[in-house]
Amino acid sequence: MNYNYFYEIAAAIICLVIFSDILYKRQFFRKDVKFFINVVVTQGILSVVDLVSCLLLDNAQRVPYWLNMLFIVLYFVLQPILLYCFVAFICSFPEIQKTRFKVFKAVAAVIFLADIIIGITSDYTGWYFVFHKSDLVYRHGIHRVLGYHFYYAACLLVLNFLIENRYSFLRRERTVVVLGGLIIAVSVLAQSIYHLSLITGLGTSIAILLIYITMENPNSFIDRRTEISNSDALRLYVNRWEPDRHRYAIYTIKLSHFDTLEKSLGFEKVNELVLRISRWLEEDLKFKNRIFRLSEDNLVLVAKGTKEDFLPSAELIEEQFKKSWILRGGIQVPVEMKAVLCEYPTHFQNFSSFLNLKEFLMKIPDKSNLILADNKVMERKKRFNDVEEAVRRAVENETLDVYYQPIYDAKERKISGLEALARLTDEKLGYISPEEFIPVAEADGLIMELGILVVKKVCRFASEKLLKMENCTVNKIEINLSPIQLLHRKTIPTIKEIVTEYKIPPSLLNFEITESATADSPEVVMEAMKSLIDFGCDFSLDDYGTGYSNISYLINFEFSKIKFDRQLINSYFTEESAKKILGHEFELIYDLNKDIVAEGIESEEYLQGLLFFAIRYYQGYYFSKALPEDELIAYLQNSTPADNF
Repeated sequence: MNYNYFYEIAAAIICLVIFSDILYKRQFFRKDVKFFINVVVTQGILSVVDLVSCLLLDNAQRVPYWLNMLFIVLYFVLQPILLYCFVAFICSFPEIQKTRFKVFKAVAAVIFLADIIIGITSDYTGWYFVFHKSDLVYRHGIHRVLGYHFYYAACLLVLNFLIENRYSFLRRERTVVVLGGLIIAVSVLAQSIYHLSLITGLGTSIAILLIYITMENPNSFIDRRTEISNSDALRLYVNRWEPDRHRYAIYTIKLSHFDTLEKSLGFEKVNELVLRISRWLEEDLKFKNRIFRLSEDNLVLVAKGTKEDFLPSAELIEEQFKKSWILRGGIQVPVEMKAVLCEYPTHFQNFSSFLNLKEFLMKIPDKSNLILADNKVMERKKRFNDVEEAVRRAVENETLDVYYQPIYDAKERKISGLEALARLTDEKLGYISPEEFIPVAEADGLIMELGILVVKKVCRFASEKLLKMENCTVNKIEINLSPIQLLHRKTIPTIKEIVTEYKIPPSLLNFEITESATADSPEVVMEAMKSLIDFGCDFSLDDYGTGYSNISYLINFEFSKIKFDRQLINSYFTEESAKKILGHEFELIYDLNKDIVAEGIESEEYLQGLLFFAIRYYQGYYFSKALPEDELIAYLQNSTPADNF
């Protein structure tokens, strides 16, 4: 027989190149990678076996009969094993229910086991081949074409799985699987017509190469700056774990002041620093292939066992970070770090819940560099999650309450303003203070929807009740805007839509923002403020003097009022130095033609003491606590501030 050996040689080379690349990229942590490696290795061995078998048959008279028979049978055994591995790989790639994955694997196993049995018994049945010891001539069996049909069966199984789970694959992944199956089918058809071509192995290898480039290329899971595994790799790794089989300790290192390091060292040196740290973790602590760069300043280490098992390594890491890291050129870089240590499945069950827990732990104030997930922390986390759900319910059902605290105008001697304050009472958790639910809403992004709901309720209240009052003295309602809201592109258009919908004058609304909001992306904040000011609204600087106080904020931002926090007001009456400083601050703000609102006024003493500086606006329990809508209306109708204050 004159076989064309070059096809199998090319197939073996392709498989060798793919396998070498996989080894070089060190990606062994995913289930589908293991199946894919099986496909590559099996096809490579199958090509070599086919090549050797054909060479032996061409020299059958000079080769022992048993050796020829061994390679013939081995070839017909490896074929169904390859097809099973291929089907198992496609079935293991997407995230689907384990039961469905097992069903497809079981069906494939039954089909290809039958193929193996036929191949092994063909020496007696003559189905796939005939090779008698008497003449040593290899002939195709009466049902040899059946072997090709098993290739078609594998392609049909993959196609069926792909259709059933099409939304679990990306479009390009679906395309390459179909294309790969088509290449295999065409090559099998060609070899069934031209038996001596040996083209099936090459067609299968090309399909494997296409799949590798598209679906299994380890470059997708490598951080290009440091050549360690990235967050996508960690996500796939964690989501493959099974709680009844695995237990892992997850240790996350956050490099402190990362932005400052980038500015002082430069982009390249910072990458070298991260690489230096990761190499130390790999080589000295033996964490090879278990280090992930979750983000620019976050490295994650994974170790089998409990978090208690990891503590000795955590101590070594903390000791190492007390020293400077030495980079090329002898540059010594001291790096501070904070770390959190948690455990799977005790503290989290998937990648998403890990990220959530990690962020929560990182925000816990602690003098120690290491935060451990323990029962106490998990109770706090559970409370956080419960409050998060309460906020979500309140936003979805619009059950969030808005209370209003009056603001007294000393010049006009009347209540001229209100501050809108969100209040949350949940059916399950009861009353939740703003100090608790506002940070939760900011942490999980619900602050956007919560803030818009407050604006909507304020506008509805103003339209339906406040503006319909006779002799209403209120001309401003203060609404807090968080930095996150201000920086979101949809906030300003949505506010304008709500104001227009309820037909209230934009001048009725005055938005309060904190100094931290102006510190982050000041250009964006200025643009947002200008848009609402042009619309007719005003702005106040809230909690002045408690954050990033700088006179430039008063000069560069168009604030009509400056609100002094109650703590500063209290210090005015308790500390002589604070009294002098605040006195100068009041005069400076007046010189800039801006009004002052003094918060926390709880007594006549406070009011009279500040009237000396001709402060115009006052807010506090001395005038009224925050009131719900109906109580506020009654308060405004019945109170006569000019006489009482």
